[in-house]
Amino acid sequence: MAVGYEGVAYLDGQLCLCTAASVPEGRTRLDSASGYGGTFGVDVSPGIFSPHTYDWSDFSGSLGFDVNQRIYDDKLKPMIYAREADFPILYYPRYGTPQRFDECYMTSLSLAASEAASVASTLAFLPMQQDTGQIKHDRYEENTDGYIYGKTDEMLPAGEIPALNPCGTSINPIPFWKTSLEFASSPSEWTVDGTGIVEVIDWTVTFGQDVTKFFGCFATTPSSGIVNPVAPSYVGIGPMTVTMDITVLIMDDILQNFENLSTVTINIDGSTLIVENLELSTSTDDLQTGAAVVPVSLSYNVYELAAA
Repeated sequence: MAVGYEGVAYLDGQLCLCTAASVPEGRTRLDSASGYGGTFGVDVSPGIFSPHTYDWSDFSGSLGFDVNQRIYDDKLKPMIYAREADFPILYYPRYGTPQRFDECYMTSLSLAASEAASVASTLAFLPMQQDTGQIKHDRYEENTDGYIYGKTDEMLPAGEIPALNPCGTSINPIPFWKTSLEFASSPSEWTVDGTGIVEVIDWTVTFGQDVTKFFGCFATTPSSGIVNPVAPSYVGIGPMTVTMDITVLIMDDILQNFENLSTVTINIDGSTLIVENLELSTSTDDLQTGAAVVPVSLSYNVYELAAA
């Protein structure tokens, strides 16, 4: 049995404030289409299932976590601009049961800020292989300071890592109010310089790409004589897609010019990410109940990123 606080996750060797992690293993059946005259039991004549074998194990993973300044600057922002690079994921759902995946490729990455919440990120990734290893650290219930010690552990960063943030360093999550969106200050676009035209109440930016595995017929016979499925020969990375969702409150009469935006600067606790050439895909301006404000929800396709 395990409890949630015994779990921990690392993105490319760096502790993240993980809220959820899942890397299910799929076993792909290769079924034969032949006629099959097998039986089940003694008096049952119909064939049950079909002759089959299995392909190479298929993994697909997701990692949800609260964003702090260090992981955003060191891992997430570089991942956006070097999207073809692979990285390792290490997590374990309970004490002493590590799951390590190497050669992981990002399939989607989202950053989101909303009222009364920390900046959150969800990373979907495609791992090529699973490694095994024993991760040793102090049990939480024996650790009154809330630290994970990695001084003698080869698979964890050296030094004391404040998993529960007792020291108030940059590992703490970024609150939503430490983010902002700045729009190009032209007459035809929104401004946030005191004119009161629009108030952003939440935003999400999502980066996605296709990752395709290519296999080959390269069977080899090891000394054991057992032939196992061969891992993918190489990986193909498709074009990146970027979308941005913004919810705003209109503080002026009518917001006219939201069809296209040339530049939006996303400020996350002093670190900026600039998206350009945004085209509106959907907008929603619904009537609300008497106890609610009336927001406008806007979704954009993004076609350019400014240089890092």
